[in-house]
Amino acid sequence: MKVISAAMPRTGTQSLKRALEILGYPTYGMGDCLQYYSHLRTFRDNASTPENIDYARLLSRYEGIVGMPAFAYYREMLKVFPNAKVIVSPRDAKSWYRSYSKLHTLVTGIRQRLWFLPRIRVFYATVNAVWFQGFFGGHSDSEHCIELYERYTAQVIADVPSEQLLVWTVDQGWEPLCEFLGEPVPDQPFPYMNKSESVVKRVVGLALLRDLIYLLLGLGLVALLVWAMSASAWRMGSSDSLWPTSTPSSTCNESSLARSLSASR
Repeated sequence: MKVISAAMPRTGTQSLKRALEILGYPTYGMGDCLQYYSHLRTFRDNASTPENIDYARLLSRYEGIVGMPAFAYYREMLKVFPNAKVIVSPRDAKSWYRSYSKLHTLVTGIRQRLWFLPRIRVFYATVNAVWFQGFFGGHSDSEHCIELYERYTAQVIADVPSEQLLVWTVDQGWEPLCEFLGEPVPDQPFPYMNKSESVVKRVVGLALLRDLIYLLLGLGLVALLVWAMSASAWRMGSSDSLWPTSTPSSTCNESSLARSLSASR
């Protein structure tokens, strides 16, 4: 792990994720977490005991991590990856809260409409345990959330050594980010992923599509198994009909033969 974004979601984390990927850092975000039941359950079940998570194993394929659930566990991850560089992205608190409130409504609505899907239930339980309930204590009013948001951002800046920390906002683009990471500036525009609600819907949609494919494959296998069993039973029934069976006439002939033999004696 080379880069840890301690920035709270709704501060440009999707843009940062895409930028890190362009720079060659495979980056873990909530969309990646959503692809694996085991990851969702790990973060959900250890929301109050993040020190118990095996980050080295869980994130072995990645060099960067952003957004949910990274922001809540940056201290624990720095103990495992002490040389990782940390990025935090301050945002105007009122603007951040408006964006957070929209996301809260969106995620809650997805849970209410798609509650019957197991992945959605686990996804919501994870977001709730780590963020809605775990960080904000179940409160969603602006005063409470803004206070915690500002306190959190200040705490990150105080916790991380200055030479290891970049305080950066999306509108600064490539230059400060690339200088901090020691990477050349790409010959392409910075990826501003500003349609965040669309990103959430797309990520959830892809996860559900994956579940649908698995469901269809499972149903196909069940249908194939039923067909194979039915065909096997039909063949067994057909083979039984080929064997000779006793008939009334054959029984009568056998009785007549037995009487003739007795008379001859």
